[in-house]
Amino acid sequence: MKLLKERIVPEAYYWIDYSCVPQKPRTIGEDTLFRENLKWLPSLLFGMNVIVLRCRDDGYFGRAWCFFETLAANVLGQTISYIAEDARSESDYSSDERRVLEQTLLNMDLPESLDADPADLEIIRTIAQNVAFFFKLRVVEHYMELAQDISDQKLFFAEDPYYFMATCDFSEGMPGRS
Repeated sequence: MKLLKERIVPEAYYWIDYSCVPQKPRTIGEDTLFRENLKWLPSLLFGMNVIVLRCRDDGYFGRAWCFFETLAANVLGQTISYIAEDARSESDYSSDERRVLEQTLLNMDLPESLDADPADLEIIRTIAQNVAFFFKLRVVEHYMELAQDISDQKLFFAEDPYYFMATCDFSEGMPGRS
């Protein structure tokens, strides 16, 4: 709490994942609530400033939930920063963070070596794949906007640069995926 108090802004709102969703052991009702709320996790991170509290030798990037949170915070969030109890600085985490992004975005999947409850792994894998796909859509949109700016014509978008994103229909699952 001491580390967190150093960064808290009184006017801001905070969602602390460990205390905001039921942790194990869970009752059947809590487990249902937990699984129902997981599908909203990427939306929660969208445009947010994410702070990760790190402890010495915490194995953070070896755990599936933490791996996913780092991926989602980088792709969907505004910023991600780390508070560490040891002497490591935020920049010390950048190579670990880059590895998370490279592994997931290249393969469009989580690494097999991550530690997770088997019951959670399918959910984590699905939302991680959706976040990775969203990243690819943002890259496509970026290059389409760049081409539009270079050509000085409205080739891809009308007046709204998000038209491409807004017209994608994902009701049948992600395009190009079964």
